[in-house]
Amino acid sequence: MAAPCCPSGSHGPLPADSEMLRGWEQKEADLDCYFSGQREKPSMVILAFSDVFGYYSGRHRRICDQMAEAVPNSLVCMPDLFHGEPICPDFAVSSSWAGLRLKLHMPKAAYRIRYRYGWGTIGPQIQKLADSLKALHAEVPMFGYGFCFGGWVVAKTSTTGVFKGAVGFHPSLLVGKLQCSPHGQNEVDLGKEVRCPQLMIPASNDDKHVKPGGGFMSVVTEAHPASKSVPYENMVHGWMTRGADDPMLPQKAGVEESQASALKLAADFFLQLAQAPAQEPAQEPAQEPSQ
Repeated sequence: MAAPCCPSGSHGPLPADSEMLRGWEQKEADLDCYFSGQREKPSMVILAFSDVFGYYSGRHRRICDQMAEAVPNSLVCMPDLFHGEPICPDFAVSSSWAGLRLKLHMPKAAYRIRYRYGWGTIGPQIQKLADSLKALHAEVPMFGYGFCFGGWVVAKTSTTGVFKGAVGFHPSLLVGKLQCSPHGQNEVDLGKEVRCPQLMIPASNDDKHVKPGGGFMSVVTEAHPASKSVPYENMVHGWMTRGADDPMLPQKAGVEESQASALKLAADFFLQLAQAPAQEPAQEPAQEPSQ
């Protein structure tokens, strides 16, 4: 287990990506953010949410660049909701003690998920960021995606009406059960509150709720028929951001191909929803006049 929200056998953290990045860092709504893509007049805005190790770790920022390229004229924004102090510090240094240090950090990580970075704290920050970006890019649809902890963040944000669609890469919706009152909820109750289509891309060891026929997916698909789950049974949790070159859990062949195909699935999902007409809110039945 790499973190309290990760299933057993998951990938651990990776150091910051050394690939040349194409985006830029900028302050927006009092949050440090990594931006990539179309600065002026984007076709859509896509918010991205990191896993518990923060956006400086692993492939997070590279995926922002790749998403911006895969969705033409889009603007991708990944905020640092942890303000430089992620839920789990980066223990990805080449050391035999890395796994032990992660295990010793588990109680503090659980505390941070429940209190320091719980929905009562990050929810208002996300809303403020979304409002700021909508003011800058009026009439532009907004979408979101997230990894692990960020997969729960993007699903929870989908209950606010901010997004037209959302994607969860190896999402950890059990984070909702770790929230303190009044924000704690199970996967099915979360699904009942979601207000836009969801694409879940789970790994082999991810929870059944985010797989086809699972509780969350069943509820969401009934309310939003464009929703779907595409499991990657040849991958393990964390593969999208942390699967390549993991010294703690070597990945079997195919991780880079799977990363590329999952990114394309998400980009195509956003493009399809962007072209779809907006859903009309349900109308209340007409009342018969009283006699």
